[in-house]
Amino acid sequence: MVPGRVQDEFAKRLVAAQVISGDALVSATQYAQQSAIPLHDAITRLAFADERTIYSTLAAAAGLEFMDAREVRPSPISLRVVPAKVAHRYQVLPVQVDDRNLTYLTASPYDPEAERDLRFSSGRAPLPKLSCPGDLRIALQGAYPESLDVEGLIAQARSNTRSAVEGLTTFDEDTPTDSAIVDLCNSLIARAVDSGAS
Repeated sequence: MVPGRVQDEFAKRLVAAQVISGDALVSATQYAQQSAIPLHDAITRLAFADERTIYSTLAAAAGLEFMDAREVRPSPISLRVVPAKVAHRYQVLPVQVDDRNLTYLTASPYDPEAERDLRFSSGRAPLPKLSCPGDLRIALQGAYPESLDVEGLIAQARSNTRSAVEGLTTFDEDTPTDSAIVDLCNSLIARAVDSGAS
């Protein structure tokens, strides 16, 4: 959750820069409270300002660096130390890693669970940089292409194995092949099928 002092500074900066009016700020604040969301999310949802302006102002209010996810090229090692599952779960894009720190882009800089999981998976202190959520989603898709559906592949392999084993009921283990190892495997499989092993 974004600290109150950061939200206050964020609101002051938006009004001072005439990005939104005082009335729009009041409406956004009420909407944020009713929806239990941060003020910057409410302003984005209500389309009172463009995403880039909102998040760059939030970064300045929070004392964080704003980075455009469209222009960032993550280092290959940073993508290896943060698994795709973690990156997608928390909508974070690791961009740089050194011996002590992992620099990453996020649209939610105050997420202790994300920081904990990033610290655990990388073994380094996480350093957030703020970015727009829309640009971040696109950059994540490019950095971590759709990962394989491992669960689906396992289910498919199991069903293929069952049908293959069921087809072995008519297998003749005495039929020789060109390989002694294949013959041994065939013999073991035939015995397992005969004994009803699963």
